[in-house]
Amino acid sequence: MVWDAFNSNAFGLTSLTASINHLPFTPTRIAELGLFEEAGVNTVDVAVEEINGTIQLLPALPRASDGTVITRDLPNARPIRCPHIPARATIMADEVQGVRAFGSETMADTVQNRINEKLA
Repeated sequence: MVWDAFNSNAFGLTSLTASINHLPFTPTRIAELGLFEEAGVNTVDVAVEEINGTIQLLPALPRASDGTVITRDLPNARPIRCPHIPARATIMADEVQGVRAFGSETMADTVQNRINEKLA
């Protein structure tokens, strides 16, 4: 089947050669190591401790070099207000009806797939 890109619906049901889901790169190595515990907050404010008036990351250094010496001063707590960022989306019938599911040649898209995409 030859696909005419100018006179056909690109998302209709048709033969599929390959599918690629382009996702932005997200570094995950530290999370995979399990060194830190991720936890949400149930308040509108959080506090971040600071030392010497700055919040900073340790500098990257060449392998096998001496590490950064960390001195222990008295910490302060800096309050940070957690913003409320509401978001909403609408799924219309024509976004799903007769639309091929991503990565499939024959399966039609579902409302649940669209909801999952919008939540991601």
